[in-house]
Order: sequence, then structure tokens, then C-alpha cells
Amino acid sequence: MAEGESDRALAERLKANDAAAWGEASNRYGERLVGAGLKLLKDPREAVIKAHEAIARAWEIRERIDVEAPILAWLLTIQRNLILHYLRARAIRDRVDQPPLGLSEESEEDPGRSVARVEAEKAGDPEQTTSRGEEREIVQERMAALRPEQREAVMAQLEGLTLQDIADEMGVNRERVKTLLRTGLKALRNPCRTPTIRTCRP
Repeated sequence: MAEGESDRALAERLKANDAAAWGEASNRYGERLVGAGLKLLKDPREAVIKAHEAIARAWEIRERIDVEAPILAWLLTIQRNLILHYLRARAIRDRVDQPPLGLSEESEEDPGRSVARVEAEKAGDPEQTTSRGEEREIVQERMAALRPEQREAVMAQLEGLTLQDIADEMGVNRERVKTLLRTGLKALRNPCRTPTIRTCRP
């Protein structure tokens, strides 16, 4: 058989949920998936994990297989979305784990002297600048209090991604993204919905 015919035959078996076919697909395309993942992740271990996750995700959505299209291209697309989703979630966790806005390593020794206050002193308007710093801290607290899915969807929208882009990266449908954005933004606007905020309007 020609390679194209072999690829199509394998695609048909995958779509029919032939267990042996999925093992063959893993053997045939696994190395390419790991190589592509390594370029984005720069971590061999994570690249191997994401390659396995891509095969598992492909199995979950096997009914979408287009037997006329190359299997590898389909798997690479799935893996890319998984990796982007992983990297975005990791970036959000890193942001949440950072010290509150307005504090630096130097200011941790003297909590009363925040970066916001230092900048205010330089600008000659301490009240206004400190107020902005406090507002940023409040926003960061509310972001940290969101559920992980909500936080990821909101951050993705702030970075300019479309609903479809967010849905693809998170592995959910557009309606789920809309719900996450609606509830997440509502929680950010309403202090009573974020447990880390100490005060709220009656």
C-alpha cells in the first residue's frame, strides 16, 4: 500500500475504535508528537506526557476523525491545543503565586514601605499612587479567588483571544467559555463573591 492509503486505512480503524489501531498510531506518530511538543515546552518529560495526552484526547473525540485528512496533522493540532492550554494555566498559576502587587523582595523586609508608596513619593502624589496600588492588590486577590477555569478564561480574554480560541485551548465548547467568562467577570465585579476580599457592600 502507498503511505496515503495506509494512513486512510488506519484512520478508518481509529474511527471504528480498533484498539490495535490506536496502539499502532501511538507507535507511528509518537516520536513526531514528542519532537513537536519539545519545541514548545523545552522539557523532554513534559513533551512525552503531552504526546500521550494528545493520543488520549484523540481517542475521546475519535468520531471527529476525517479519514481523508492526514492523521499526524490532526494529532499535532490536538497536542498544540493541549500544550497551549497547559502553558497558559501555568502562567496564570505563576502570576497568582507572585507577591501581591506593590510589594517587592526589598519591601518584604519592611511591609510598611511598598513599591507603590516609593513610586508615589517619587511622583510627589502619594495618595493617588498608593490608591492605584491598593486597587491592583484588590483585583489580584479577586483573580486568585476565582475557580481555575474561570481565571484561565478571563486571562485568555484579556490577552485578546477569541471565544473559539479559548474553547480550543481549554478543550471545551463556546457555551462553556461564555459561562466561565460571565461568572468570572461577575465575581470580579462583586466583592461578596470572592472570599479573600474582607469587605463588601451590604
